[in-house]
Amino acid sequence: MTFNSVWTVINLDESISNDTIQSWISFAGIPACFRFVFQSPFANAWTTFTAYDSSVPMPLAPWTICVSSATDARFTWTVAGLSTIGLHQASIGHWTGEPQDDLGARMWHEILHCYELPADNMQTSERAEFADYLRTTGSLHAAGFSADPVGYEASAHHTQILVEYYKYLMHKYMGCDCFQEGCGEQPVVPSEDGSTPSSGNEDAMKKLLYIGGAVVFFLLIL
Repeated sequence: MTFNSVWTVINLDESISNDTIQSWISFAGIPACFRFVFQSPFANAWTTFTAYDSSVPMPLAPWTICVSSATDARFTWTVAGLSTIGLHQASIGHWTGEPQDDLGARMWHEILHCYELPADNMQTSERAEFADYLRTTGSLHAAGFSADPVGYEASAHHTQILVEYYKYLMHKYMGCDCFQEGCGEQPVVPSEDGSTPSSGNEDAMKKLLYIGGAVVFFLLIL
């Protein structure tokens, strides 16, 4: 498996800063074995791609992810994220008011798809082994998930269990334990007024805007 630790972010939403996107990454707990750099949204850095009734921005370079407002008139978002297999390109949309950890988890989800990892399979082929992983790592979510996997994922713990699942995938398929040993998680970036932004977990029950907690991915055919 090809692993690149540095991902480029193209921010196409002028209403949010790059620091805001970095705070999404931090609150989701994306491990620091991934590093994120930000690129100016030049017109020749991305294209518009149409699939699944969506028309979304897609970067032209590999190891790159676009971020746009889901209400941007240039695009049509019917899903919350799309990614390529093998070409390592991804894109997410966001809606106003979504919790920051949800948005960081959405970025993480699409990045994992780029590595051909089964980011949508928590409730299918990976469920039993994931439940074992939660127990062996002493996760606070182990008992709740084992008792009712589907209900627990749909509960207020939705984002937290997704994050645990993404860590599990990186451990199993990429041999990555840096969220447990070594480099740790991304630093939290203060907001522009100097305060530490809220993760927005209090809105978790109000906002579940991406389909079934998982987003569609596609094979980009050149």
